[in-house]
Amino acid sequence: MRSPVAALLLVAALALPAWGRRIGPEPAAGEAITPLWGALEGGEIGVRHTALLARELRLSDGESTYYLDRGYVFRLYTDTPTREDVTVGFAFVGEGRQEIRFQDPRDGRRFANHMVLRGGWEADELRDIAEGEPFTVPVSRGLVLSADPAVGELLSTLPQLGGGAQIEAMEGGTIAAGDTRERLEDGIRGAERMLRRRLLALREAGFGPRRLLARELLLGERGLASAPRSPLLADFRAAERPRGEARLAPGFRGRWLTHLRDDSGEADSRLRSRLFISGAPTEEAPDRPGLLLVSGQRFPPSDPYDRLSPPLPAVRPEPVHARLGAKAVARWSRHSVDIAVDSYLEIAARGGPISTLVLRVPREESRAGSWAITAVDGPDGFPLDFVRLDEERAPGDRADCAELLIFLGEPLAEDHSARIRVAWRDTWALSGMSGWGPGLRRAPGSSTGLHRVIPQLGPYDGDTPWSYNISVRLPEEARQSAAITGRLIRNETDGDWRIMESSGGPTAWAGFAVGEWESRDEPPAYGMPGVRVNLLRRDRYYLERFAPLLRQELAFFEALLPPLGRSDLELFQDADRGFDPRHYYTRAMPDERVSPGDFVTGRAPDGLLAMSKLHLGEGGSEARLREAFPELESGELAAQLARQWWGGKVRVLHARDHWLVDTLSEAYGLFYLRGAFEPEVLLTRLETTRDIWRSDGAPPGSMSLTEAPAGTWSAPAMLNYGPYVIAWTLRWKLGEARLLDALGAFQREYAGAAVSTEHLLVFLKQYTGVDLDDFFDFWIYGGWLPELEVRYAVEPAEGSPRLLLQIRSGVPFGAVEVPVGVVDGWGRALALTVLVEDGEAELAIDLDGLGGDVGDIELRLDPELSLLTRSRTVRRVPPGLMGSRESRGGIPAD
Repeated sequence: MRSPVAALLLVAALALPAWGRRIGPEPAAGEAITPLWGALEGGEIGVRHTALLARELRLSDGESTYYLDRGYVFRLYTDTPTREDVTVGFAFVGEGRQEIRFQDPRDGRRFANHMVLRGGWEADELRDIAEGEPFTVPVSRGLVLSADPAVGELLSTLPQLGGGAQIEAMEGGTIAAGDTRERLEDGIRGAERMLRRRLLALREAGFGPRRLLARELLLGERGLASAPRSPLLADFRAAERPRGEARLAPGFRGRWLTHLRDDSGEADSRLRSRLFISGAPTEEAPDRPGLLLVSGQRFPPSDPYDRLSPPLPAVRPEPVHARLGAKAVARWSRHSVDIAVDSYLEIAARGGPISTLVLRVPREESRAGSWAITAVDGPDGFPLDFVRLDEERAPGDRADCAELLIFLGEPLAEDHSARIRVAWRDTWALSGMSGWGPGLRRAPGSSTGLHRVIPQLGPYDGDTPWSYNISVRLPEEARQSAAITGRLIRNETDGDWRIMESSGGPTAWAGFAVGEWESRDEPPAYGMPGVRVNLLRRDRYYLERFAPLLRQELAFFEALLPPLGRSDLELFQDADRGFDPRHYYTRAMPDERVSPGDFVTGRAPDGLLAMSKLHLGEGGSEARLREAFPELESGELAAQLARQWWGGKVRVLHARDHWLVDTLSEAYGLFYLRGAFEPEVLLTRLETTRDIWRSDGAPPGSMSLTEAPAGTWSAPAMLNYGPYVIAWTLRWKLGEARLLDALGAFQREYAGAAVSTEHLLVFLKQYTGVDLDDFFDFWIYGGWLPELEVRYAVEPAEGSPRLLLQIRSGVPFGAVEVPVGVVDGWGRALALTVLVEDGEAELAIDLDGLGGDVGDIELRLDPELSLLTRSRTVRRVPPGLMGSRESRGGIPAD
């Protein structure tokens, strides 16, 4: 009898991408990497038809423990060029369970909130998990485990079944009575089905399990693999509740819990192990499976005495300096620019010798087939072997880089450095329009937008802080010129080429843009940096206006933050941009790297800023936009300038900390609007934000800022939700002067350093003396917007009336402070702050100092609208009904 489908776990690292194109002489045939990689890529993966009998086995890994209570284990294999048979995983078909213990209590609360608010569970079912107890998932169909050495060792002692013969019962429960050939064949078919389905599902979700296995096999063939590097990827289907009482809500069916462990740190340099909810398409991402990080086991800190020190892998490459030369030639059609890049990267080995590098080489490829690697050379000038690791991706994904695994000719010794050369060619589109709607992207135009051009090292979450020199050459007769990050140190004509060169860093974002610009240089004056302005020829009449505006914004920020300390800034005009406020705030950007008209989220170009003209169309669009977003251009330019501090002077450690760049820069843009214009400008922007987040088109689910960079709704979370939380909610809690003083002091303390979310939390607590743990847990890490519902009554009492109050936040776990104002008929007011824990608060308050007619006393929920909510209702009821659940409806609070 087949067991019912309730849960499924998959751990996979299976099959392989395409190889890099070699330019230059091939190595000797016996050592050529291309045939080896091609053979690995073409290998078949299958399920052996012999089984191991599993009973009451236990395997622990990170925050997950797997219990295999009863079933069969089948070996997964593939062939390689040097070995006929290599074990690449194990499939378990049977019954068991997975137990998840969250290392960080915040992870347990976030997971419990998600399961209640988005998964159809009851809060009481998950209260223990929110308080730190493990979460258990039944595995009543099967799982697949990777070929991790710990898994192989555990399974090596199991009895083997073969040939499909009748198996008789043995004493001690080792082999179950009734294990027959029919049941064995059912298990084989089940293993094959689950393997095919989950490999496909994980690939579509962006995991690329085949790439993980391909790399491990290749390293093993070359004698470079080590046991700790073997990844473990595990999936459980959560089709039933742990207690088996009822099925999940329809929107949650098909969900899987995915556990990924990667000791190399290349998937996320902060976390050794991650647990995701993944699986079926969601309403947030209807075209592909969703991924939600719900927990993570961190690497130990590099400094055991400093828990905030970067938790990087012990052995890793470290950037020293990048020197890069680029040629840019516009094609005759002026629709695109041919780019040829030659980079020399000096890299040091830290923690031990390194034999391989992972480089992420920038790639746009606006013309199909135009991107290619033209050289990968070692310090001695001889070609190095490399393979491409980025071929396996979800359909429709645009590649913004090509990931290369490079084999060094000789291991690089610890604390030694070497310079390698990587050259490539590409094509960038010259675009005249970007933004939203049909025909608004990639139309022929006059600007490429800013492109990062220095390769990034793994494992640094794609953000390698290089010091650099960039030289850009354009034909002397070209209509285009270049705008480059860093400090301009050369601008001259040499023969047939115009050459611009800059130096800068360390920064994670360095590159240049090409456009048909007129330029104007404003020299340094009165302690202000020089400003170079590049405008499209049609708008050259405004060249004189931008330097004073930029300096005005700079002076404002330097009154709040430490001096920027730059000798020059450069501003260029990008392609025109379509602008739809609802899209901007309620949809993820379709292309989250730099594309014409948009700066990528989470990055800070080194001294280079961009601006775009708006393309608004017909039908009063501009009037509606100006009404909702007054002084839009000034605010956006100010937010970009603020990135020179947030992301420039202070960088971020990890991908999950990128919200610090976007959110704090946008928040300072709001501060500038308030300081430079009438207060109504800021209030109108905040009102627009509230209206959008209470509309039907607002993003659902959690807006966790720490998980936003990898999420579907990264743009609205970091560019809209986050700035409101910092500039308005945190301002209410700390006071505006104390908040701005603390953030300015944070900039001074960490100037030139890379920081994390925990750095900011600890610093703000120490500087202000205010406990902000609950605030960060609820608004920064959690990100569930409350749906506030308030019921209150006022009853007469001797001396002063009493306020009976019930507040429900709609978020089952966590604590949020809610401001409440009480006003009597004479206009006297009492300000209260109510702590709502685990979704509700009930209290009675003596209204000392308030009197008059009890009927005139009014409750005002969040009078300054300090909290961003999805909804808020207030209802006054007779005192006798306060203990009942009757008449739960209400009226909007504002």
